Amino acid sequence: MDSILSWNVRGMNIPNKQEDIKIFLQQQQAGFVGFLETNIKDQNIALVMGRICPNWNWIHNASAKDRDKIIVCWHPRHYLFNLLHMTNQMIHGEVIQMSTTKKFFITFVYGKKI
Repeated sequence: MDSILSWNVRGMNIPNKQEDIKIFLQQQQAGFVGFLETNIKDQNIALVMGRICPNWNWIHNASAKDRDKIIVCWHPRHYLFNLLHMTNQMIHGEVIQMSTTKKFFITFVYGKKI
């Protein structure tokens, strides 16, 4: 589970698509992923992420009025994520790979026109 992915998924509301995403993450042995353009309503994020990445940690920048945003999720046995900065178009943080204790910074950007 060492793969790190970024995916402009363009919507994660459909259960069949959620299952496809879950299978893809397993095939890729992903342990850390940034989803862009998720289109999930703020109140549904926990339900959807529970289906796609059960037992993972995650953070998002969606709001009640704007749902085309970013979700960063990580498997807690493989990665640790420390949020450093978040805006309505980006999430930036420090990542620690648990098996090696190597640290690096990562930024996921969603450049939506305003």
